[in-house]
Amino acid sequence: MGNHEIPVADRRIGALAAATGLSVRALRHYDEIGLLAPSGRSEAGHRLYSTSDVERLYRIRLLRNHRNVNSRADLADLFDRLVPSKRTPGVTAGK
Repeated sequence: MGNHEIPVADRRIGALAAATGLSVRALRHYDEIGLLAPSGRSEAGHRLYSTSDVERLYRIRLLRNHRNVNSRADLADLFDRLVPSKRTPGVTAGK
């Protein structure tokens, strides 16, 4: 995924962004559109990502480079066909 291993105790959004090369903004966007929702929140409200969340992000990044993926909706639909969904109910891949 990246050159950094993410310690289980520090799977907050900043650590995940640093380890994957994605921006915090991109990860927040993935959460907003329901593509990658964190498994939990800290007492302070920080997003906390589980091992399965990190694995899902890895798969999302692989599929982003797929030649038939032209939009977020295509990515979300393809991903949900291949991997069990963790989307927020009622959230669509949308615009």
